[in-house]
Amino acid sequence: MPRRDIDGTRVALIATALVALPAAVWTIRSAGPVQGWAFWLGAAPLQLLAGGISAATRVKVGSTIKWSGAPVRAGWQLALLIVAGVLGTAVAWWSGSLVYAGAVVWALVGIVLRTIVRDRNLAIGASAGLPGPVVLVAAAVGG
Repeated sequence: MPRRDIDGTRVALIATALVALPAAVWTIRSAGPVQGWAFWLGAAPLQLLAGGISAATRVKVGSTIKWSGAPVRAGWQLALLIVAGVLGTAVAWWSGSLVYAGAVVWALVGIVLRTIVRDRNLAIGASAGLPGPVVLVAAAVGG
């Protein structure tokens, strides 16, 4: 894989997404209980988008490190998974959104499948699956 520098654009996109996430979660929390069509057409898409942004940002950090030519070691991969799990759990608990948690779990399942099937790295793949249930439980009891 050719080496690519970590440019200002990548750093700005990652930082913007990290700043936008708390704003999205605050919006989810401030909406209060919404049911029926208002939930499915208004709140749920926003929660899904917040979960997608959250997961994509963590994946982008990993990709940026890899593309920069830095050696990708198991320790770095595990550290990123731990950070993703902790942040995903915290936001899921704070928002109490099962839709948000579902988006994060979906991304973790993608990481599990990619690392086991394509990269043949069972340890990292299995580790990526561990935060999923915790994120779901946090969303169910949080809020």
